[in-house]
Amino acid sequence: MVASGLVEVRSHLERIVEIARAACEGIGIELDAVGFTAHLVEIQAADEQAEHAADLALAYVCARGDGIALHQFEQRYGTLLTEVVRTVDRDPGFVDDVLQQLRERLLTRDGEAGPPRIVRYRGTGPLGAWLRVAALRLAIDHRRAHWRELPVEDVLIASDPPGTDPVARAHDHVVVRDALRAAVAQQSSRVRTLLRFYYSENVGVEELGTMFRVHASTVSRWLARARADILVATRSRLAEILRASPSEVESHLGLVQSLEVSLGTLLQTRQNDE
Repeated sequence: MVASGLVEVRSHLERIVEIARAACEGIGIELDAVGFTAHLVEIQAADEQAEHAADLALAYVCARGDGIALHQFEQRYGTLLTEVVRTVDRDPGFVDDVLQQLRERLLTRDGEAGPPRIVRYRGTGPLGAWLRVAALRLAIDHRRAHWRELPVEDVLIASDPPGTDPVARAHDHVVVRDALRAAVAQQSSRVRTLLRFYYSENVGVEELGTMFRVHASTVSRWLARARADILVATRSRLAEILRASPSEVESHLGLVQSLEVSLGTLLQTRQNDE
């Protein structure tokens, strides 16, 4: 029984190596079959990973510093990585810094710690998807480390429509912003971080799902719950400040056109994300 299992594993490895060898030959690289097989054993490659054998081979030869492989890597994934990083921050300096760090981490030897991190790719999915997650996580970490302090509630206050009475507008701005600030401050640290990335940094629900290690639909539910909670808290705070009845608060909120959207859809999610 054990011998049969070993034969099956060997067959799986040979199949992956054969596909990988052909893929390397197609771009002018001679694959080190012995070394690649040892790598497959180390990552516990199984038959289902044969679907991504060419990606496994490219990652392996890139980790070994092959010039042709590194050129292929840039051709295939350079644009993808740039676009992923830009979803977190479009500033050219930020993008350049993150991409440089990413290439250093993925494609150069990690000092005393071991080989380039791209060897951690196990072929359980497309290499492009694996790289996308790596780029997103690094970009978010870099963004956190260089955080621009901008209150979420201020981001949610849009410009005033024409024709708004200046005196009323100024008063409404102060009252509603104070109420909104208090409502946001009541939220958990996770919710405030979520709101900041989503509204201030334009990070979409898919990327936020990766960041929080949950499905995008879960992020959408978190955002919906946050909007509902903040609206309730804002109403309550306004009622306290204005010493008004609920109907008067609703009327006051309805007058404030400077919010991203007003009553009932406060903190509205962008249409293309939900």
